Amino acid sequence: SLPTIDFINLISSRVAPPVPNPVDVLMKSGFTFFAILEISIFSSYLNDALDNVRLRILRMHSEDKRSDQYYLLKYRKDLLYHDVGFNDWKEVKYNHHFRYQVSEKRLQEMILDIHPDLSKAWNLKERYMHFDKDSMNERDRMSQLDQLIDDFISSNIPEMMSMGLTLSNWRQEIINSFHTMTKRITC
Repeated sequence: SLPTIDFINLISSRVAPPVPNPVDVLMKSGFTFFAILEISIFSSYLNDALDNVRLRILRMHSEDKRSDQYYLLKYRKDLLYHDVGFNDWKEVKYNHHFRYQVSEKRLQEMILDIHPDLSKAWNLKERYMHFDKDSMNERDRMSQLDQLIDDFISSNIPEMMSMGLTLSNWRQEIINSFHTMTKRITC
């Protein structure tokens, strides 16, 4: 059985100073519980899962520390975690490892070409991030989330399969997190 993340214990251990009940505090602030978690924690755990895939592949290339694969996985990992925009094709900089000018976008492509698991894990992460930002109706959102869950679980990448199970366990909370609250709860 693959591990899943217990968000309730996780959020209560990360909130400082300690609060009696993190769910009540967040709900009184006008936010749904999972909306806060989803923004701050789930994305972080998804990046951690991607990083674990990167580290697994890095260990495969650790015999030759001068290889292009080792360099990219070790020193340019940042390209996996932030948006590399279209303009990053145009702006080229001299890279001392490769000894020629190369764009950030091209370096990102080179990293993703190292291993299919890394490329697939990165694509799953990006799809979830776009799902999280896209505006759509609830039926489409549910359908897209179900497809994402299936794709995570069927990826055959242990780190992503675990994230898929976590998404599945928190499916309804994820859907609810996109509902906006129009009235503030007071006590």
